[in-house]
Amino acid sequence: MGFYIFLLLCLAGYLIYCYNNLRKLAEFIKEAWSNIGVVGRKQVSLINQLIDTVKGYQESEKLVMLKISDDMSSAGSVSQMQQQSGMVLSTVSGMARDFPDLKSNGQYQRLIDSIQKCEDQMEAARKSYNQCIRDYNLTRTSIPTVFFAQTLGFMKASFLEFDGSGESGENATMKQFTTDDDGERLNALLGKAGSKLIDISSKAIDAGKDATGKAIEAGKLYTKKTQNTANEPNSGQQQ
Repeated sequence: MGFYIFLLLCLAGYLIYCYNNLRKLAEFIKEAWSNIGVVGRKQVSLINQLIDTVKGYQESEKLVMLKISDDMSSAGSVSQMQQQSGMVLSTVSGMARDFPDLKSNGQYQRLIDSIQKCEDQMEAARKSYNQCIRDYNLTRTSIPTVFFAQTLGFMKASFLEFDGSGESGENATMKQFTTDDDGERLNALLGKAGSKLIDISSKAIDAGKDATGKAIEAGKLYTKKTQNTANEPNSGQQQ
């Protein structure tokens, strides 16, 4: 029984290790998503400044100020922002060809350069985010973690892809990405494991008492038989 108790303790320790590792990877995902939100808001601000700069030129009425969700919880909203940003840049580039004075405008050039840098930053942030997703999903689906990851509240995370349609590859949202942040599920599982351990310990103690009792009874019987055997020759001599 002692071996089984030791084995349960080892399993509990390994479970905690796996849990902490998943928590760490999940936090990396949230941090990477936060970085995407920062770059996205910056890009929206620059695009809106560009729209203000080209106001008054022909076809500028086609441009609409970009809006993006404040909570940045939807991958679809980020992808849609990228699509709208591309449409604005395409329209403004066409205007710049028709209006040389716009193309030579210093503010216009600075904004175009800043937007290009911001798009590069967004792509780098997206790749970093997807790398975090890959590491998390690989760990989550590896043996033996795959057997208890979902039970601990660690759900599958989806990649962020920009396909030009305003939607992500799997329409992923950070609201759908849930983890056991407060440790509630782990506490519940450890509580069950603790109860099981106590139950096994109690059974081991009871079994030990039973074995001890049987050993004592067996000892008494053996002593009695020995005494009877020792007394038999004495009885014959007395006769």
